[in-house]
Amino acid sequence: MAVFGSTLVSLVKAGKVFDVESMLNKGADPNLLEDGLSPLRVAVAMGYPAIVEMLVNKGANVNEQYDQGQTVLMKAVTTGKIETTRFLISRKADIHAKDNRGWTPLIYAATGGHGDTFAYLLYNSAEMDAQDNEGWTPLMHAAAKNNDKTVKILLDRKVNLHLKNKDSQTALDVAEFRRNKIIIELLKEALNKEIEEKKVEESQSSLFQDLFDLKDSLS
Repeated sequence: MAVFGSTLVSLVKAGKVFDVESMLNKGADPNLLEDGLSPLRVAVAMGYPAIVEMLVNKGANVNEQYDQGQTVLMKAVTTGKIETTRFLISRKADIHAKDNRGWTPLIYAATGGHGDTFAYLLYNSAEMDAQDNEGWTPLMHAAAKNNDKTVKILLDRKVNLHLKNKDSQTALDVAEFRRNKIIIELLKEALNKEIEEKKVEESQSSLFQDLFDLKDSLS
């Protein structure tokens, strides 16, 4: 039973599922801030998926922005909360939202190094080449944080390897600065593969043109 005078945020912090449900059923505002914190933000940060679902079902704003423009989805993916990530996206949380730095949920996931939340965002069409205010892409952030698994996921999806940030750095430049041999090798292999594929494509195109010219000369 809830302690007399308890607020919704305090009950969420304590993880008191039944008391939170009781307050919501009595008409408590799921978006009411306490010391700048919303009940939903606290529930996501504390890792209480049942309370997250309860709050959203009662009208909590899944696209609330706080602090520097962050959203609860950004918090969920940064901390690897895949169940909450799936739920928030199913309830129309904006996967393309940007905070004040231009960071998207995918960039947060790239820095957090949680492959499952990162892959789930990509599965739901998050922009893998989105650049923040400094021109950094998810690939660059993953390289900077030494998250080789995240780098592999992006490479498998044919991420753009040639984008540059405002310091004219590519993802490879970032990896070399961090001296991460694994990521450096992954990126170099991907670049070499691109070159080889382009050579094959150009060779095939030339062959088709030669055949076309031969056909014209014989007609």
